[in-house]
Amino acid sequence: SLHDALPISVDDEDYGRYPQRHTGQKRPVGQQQVGGASTPLAPVHEVDLRGVARGEERLVDRRVAAAVLACLLAPAHADAQTTRLRYGVIAASARNIQSVPLYVMQRKGMLAKEQIELDIKPLPGVEHMVNLQHLEGAVVTAVADPVQAQLDLARLVMGDAPLATFSNHRDLLASGLCDAVVIASPNHTHHGVLLDVLSTPHHVLVEKPLCTTVEHCREAVEAERSSAAAHPGRVVWMGLEYRFMPPTTAVLAEVAAGTVGSVRMVAIREHRFPFLRKVGDWNRFNRNTGGTLVEKCCHFFDLMNLVVGARPIRVMASGAQDVNHLDERYDGEAPDILDNAFVIVDYDDGSRAMLDLCMFAEGSEHQEELSVVGSTGKVEAFLPSSEVRIGSRSGGRPG
Repeated sequence: SLHDALPISVDDEDYGRYPQRHTGQKRPVGQQQVGGASTPLAPVHEVDLRGVARGEERLVDRRVAAAVLACLLAPAHADAQTTRLRYGVIAASARNIQSVPLYVMQRKGMLAKEQIELDIKPLPGVEHMVNLQHLEGAVVTAVADPVQAQLDLARLVMGDAPLATFSNHRDLLASGLCDAVVIASPNHTHHGVLLDVLSTPHHVLVEKPLCTTVEHCREAVEAERSSAAAHPGRVVWMGLEYRFMPPTTAVLAEVAAGTVGSVRMVAIREHRFPFLRKVGDWNRFNRNTGGTLVEKCCHFFDLMNLVVGARPIRVMASGAQDVNHLDERYDGEAPDILDNAFVIVDYDDGSRAMLDLCMFAEGSEHQEELSVVGSTGKVEAFLPSSEVRIGSRSGGRPG
């Protein structure tokens, strides 16, 4: 798979540089180890992020994995003069308007202190742009966004570097300025934008989810297949960055090494804060997002399939909107997105997986927990502490 072939580890500000491997004892958040039970665990995949300041600066977040992918797989389409892959970003900041590491922009001289106080909030198309600037094999040449303020923000992020701006993604695709594009627009626009991109030779990364309905997903897949012969070597990829988080790659490595034996049960818990605001509040309605279990939890279903390695055959679920967004109104309409759910997935090899989601649990010690239990042992990871614990049926857990 692309995941297996990709030599990447991500230095993520939220989730820590390296997970800690535990053979039984718990490492409290903020401590390095307890009784010698914790030892550093090197990333499963590594890549030299040339030009990226390490340590204090830590400019790269988990989305760099997707950016590096196309750079590694599509060098033949690099610009002849610069030997760099030319990127266009579709939707500079249409998905989120939450706060991002503005200290990064300040340190690069993009923002003065007084501008930071104005609470400028770019994400995640802008994040792709920032990350790509730190890759030797990439250059951002164009951005498309229907909102002028977001185009202005993109120019600010790029500094003095040349950047073509477009109000329509079709104009960007027709410009001849890009070899690859990143689609970071709202979920419900993916289908139309992706079909337009797939009619061209551009390599493409589309942010998750692929589309918001099964029908649209199938149309996108068919469009890629039917146009592949006309565009040999083109890379089409949907970004699922949870695969590349260091704690996740550690769990995947332990499972692949046979640490737990035959996988029988996978449990994922996410207890977190409510959905953040997004441009135009599009994420408050299922018709735009595909629903909470698509918008947020596609990451987790992907991990379940990746860990189990079998075909899902049955799904059972229960969810509701019990706490969040109940008093909000947008043009007189109340949000309809779930804020909690349980999901059970059965696989054709007899294994099963479960998701426990709660989005009004800001008081949780661990925002996310991943547990894999097999015939001989168990491995589990916790975020944001980046703990990885391992136990066996025969040896138990020390202490």
